Amino acid sequence: MAYRAMIDDDPSPQAAAMAAKIPAIMKQNWIDGLELDAAEERFINAPLGALIPQQRIEASWLIERMAVLAWAIGAAELPPFFTKIDGARVSAALGMFSPDAEERIAGAKLRSVDEIIMGARTYGVLMWRLAKYFSDPAPIDLYKKVTDPDGRHLMVDGLEFHDCDLAIEGVPLRQVLEDKLQLVGAIVYHRNKQFRWLFGFERGESTVTTVN
Repeated sequence: MAYRAMIDDDPSPQAAAMAAKIPAIMKQNWIDGLELDAAEERFINAPLGALIPQQRIEASWLIERMAVLAWAIGAAELPPFFTKIDGARVSAALGMFSPDAEERIAGAKLRSVDEIIMGARTYGVLMWRLAKYFSDPAPIDLYKKVTDPDGRHLMVDGLEFHDCDLAIEGVPLRQVLEDKLQLVGAIVYHRNKQFRWLFGFERGESTVTTVN
């Protein structure tokens, strides 16, 4: 669905051909059991170019969630929390549009439980810190909060700190431009949501708004 959103405004014959393939892909055996709601069915069956901008934007963010799944099965690495996913690269890594897609999925192996827990904890902390910052920009000692009781190891991975608080690409939160903060917030929101789903904390929900 993310890929369908990304090609919707592409007038090329290749995009049209790919859009026509997606409904058939959703019916293949390797994704047996996946249920789409009515809005999602209309979304994937909509003619190329029929989606409104809001629908394209909302669905294109699903690539961040798909990236977490690709990472969890060892098919791709997860970029830093401040960097958007390369959708084409993730799709290629998963082989969703390849003839051997079913074999790739069948042969996928989960990363270790410890790795997945670390990823989930990291994005949970990021979500908490950014939400707190948006409501109250006062600095906090985040480093202390994410250090284990012995004070020797961090309980998260891939975070940056400045004066013991979160930093983004080396820049303290209070100095990060608003557009960048909003982008990072959106990336973290979607990745955290997918990590929560992996652990059963998120129920299935419609991923797109209504298609006319």
